[in-house]
Formats: sequence, structure tokens, C-alpha cells
Amino acid sequence: MADPDENLGVGGGTPPMSPLGGPSLEAEEKAMRKGKGRMLAAMIVAVVAALALFFFYLTSGGENEAYRNLGQRVNGLKQEHFDQFWGCALRGVNLGTITDNASLTGQLDRRMMQGGPRYAVQVRDECMDKLAPLRQELDSLIPPEDMQADVNAMAEAASQQRSAWANLIAYLESDEGYDPDTAGEPITQVARAWYDFKRAHSAINAKIREKIGE
Repeated sequence: MADPDENLGVGGGTPPMSPLGGPSLEAEEKAMRKGKGRMLAAMIVAVVAALALFFFYLTSGGENEAYRNLGQRVNGLKQEHFDQFWGCALRGVNLGTITDNASLTGQLDRRMMQGGPRYAVQVRDECMDKLAPLRQELDSLIPPEDMQADVNAMAEAASQQRSAWANLIAYLESDEGYDPDTAGEPITQVARAWYDFKRAHSAINAKIREKIGE
């Protein structure tokens, strides 16, 4: 009796042709594998392109964003603490007119001469708290590596500003009080710290504008 499996093509021999006389199953499998290979190659190309775009973002737009964020943070801290302090210490003065050490020391000298210890009390009680957090806030920033030295310089100037004002207040509250012959050094310390802070702040903004092309 004949084996019924012979009619199903099971076992050895050449696989039958398709019912319409087309390519064999083996050829169709090869074609499918070839199509899958092309699809896989296209997927790899797409992934590589996506990675290239991502790294381009990190090295251009992403880097620019880091500098832009630093500028916003630094300028915000200056306005919130440094400018608010000086607006309090030089009440009634347009800070935009204080452009150099001479204009600053002139304003301080006049207030010290007129107010003496009363001016010291005003600055200590109403203004110093605005300046106090600035150093710590600047130290907490994580800038790009090439901006770290500039941020450190700004933070150090903020610390010097606070120390110089503490010395000036102590001088005004001393038994001597204000004396034009001895007031020069305390005022000079404040003016020097003010200048160092402004210079560091300007340097940071100039470098950021250069980095982001603005």
C-alpha cells in the first residue's frame, strides 16, 4: 500500500512548485529574508540619524541653553540681591548714574557726613539682609566648566562686599564717628568690592553672549 505522506511532499526530494508555477517556497523565503534585511538596514540608518541629531543638539543648542540658563540665573541674583541692596543703601538715587568708583564714593561720603551712626543703623537693619544670601546662591550654581572661574570671582566679590560694609558700619558706630581724615579706607574697601562685583558680572555676560552668538 502506498504511503499517504508521499502525496503531501513529506520527506526527501525536490519541493513542489507553487500551484501557479511561480517561484518555489525556498525562493520566496530568500526574497522575504532579503526584504527584512533591507528594512533592518533602513531602521539602522534612521537610528544613526536620530543619534546624530541628538549629539548635534548636545554640542550646539544644548550647550547654548546651558550658557543661556547661567546668564538668566546670574542676572536674576544680581537684581534680587546686589541691586536691591544698593537701592536700599543709596535710597533715592538712580543706580544707573553710579558708573564708577568716584560717583559711588561721593554718594557714600555725603550720606556718612550727614547721617553718621544713623546711616549705619539704616544700612545694617534695612539693607544688609538683601546682600547676605548672594554668596551662597552664587556658590550653589553649576556653570559650564569654562565659566566656573568667572562665577567664583563674582561670588568672592559678593563676599568682599558684605565684609567691607560690615567694616564701614562698625567704623560709623565707633566712638570717633565719621571723620573725613579716617573715612577714606572703609569707603575705599566698599567701592573696591562694588567694582570687582560689577566687573565679574560684566565679564560673565560678555562671555555668554559670545558663546551663544548674540
